[in-house]
Amino acid sequence: MTPERVGHGMHLSVYGQAGPAPLHLPAKRESTVGFRPGCRVVRDRRTGRRLEEEGPLLRIAATIVLCVISAPALPATLEGSVTSPMAGVLCYRKGGFCADTEGVSVALTKMYLGEKAEAKLMEQIKAVGLESFDATTFVLTNGVACDTKAKRCTVSKLSDKVDAAHTKALFGGAVTLAEVADLNVDGSPEVYVTVTSAGSGSYGSLVAYAANRKKSLSEITLPALTDDPEASKGYMGHDEFRVVESSLVRRFPVYRDGDTNSKPTGGTRQISYRLKAGEAGWILRPGIPVSYQ
Repeated sequence: MTPERVGHGMHLSVYGQAGPAPLHLPAKRESTVGFRPGCRVVRDRRTGRRLEEEGPLLRIAATIVLCVISAPALPATLEGSVTSPMAGVLCYRKGGFCADTEGVSVALTKMYLGEKAEAKLMEQIKAVGLESFDATTFVLTNGVACDTKAKRCTVSKLSDKVDAAHTKALFGGAVTLAEVADLNVDGSPEVYVTVTSAGSGSYGSLVAYAANRKKSLSEITLPALTDDPEASKGYMGHDEFRVVESSLVRRFPVYRDGDTNSKPTGGTRQISYRLKAGEAGWILRPGIPVSYQ
């Protein structure tokens, strides 16, 4: 491939068994019971009450999370010099490139940032060599890292925490769970929203907030799955989250070497998380992973 032919297909990387019986998850149920302009209406799974009845803090938290995730992708300024001129495209003016769902694109860079940006990007490509690219990852402003194989953007290249706004703008995605629960049984409920990315991987991510004695909001952190090599072994997405009693349960298929995306053969792994107080907020502490066929 010659540099002159590089377009949507040429992308620049900026950084380079059977076990115990499973805990069966409850059947899926619709937890979003109505719509407001661009936002979903959530009911408390414990009481059936609308979110508005749980107090203003959770209403604000859910509005922020669900409006960002559920709203249609529109041309927008996301943060700093990053814009989304159309659904499925991000442009990073300071970094000098534009990207689509396949990665950084010379054609899109020329279209939205001009010929000078295109020429500079081509110089970078030639300096590194066409065969030397990891053509799937790039970093935006403030360290936001996008991975076109995983179909998601994270807050940094070292984190699994999903940046919802950039992921939505570039890859789309769907809210697969939106619930109010009180996992630590302290009388102040939390709001949990899980998002499944578009694409064959269908990677799941969580955005959640706790109401501290109904007086202030704190973000709830879900530790990166890769923090535990054993838990993440064979992981290729297709997560499913459910609130089960006082736990958040995550399960996903396990892939063996050679498995295709559509046919995992390693069974299923399940992890139960308990909500605990951390040093600067709340954290979902994982239990021992359970694998089963």
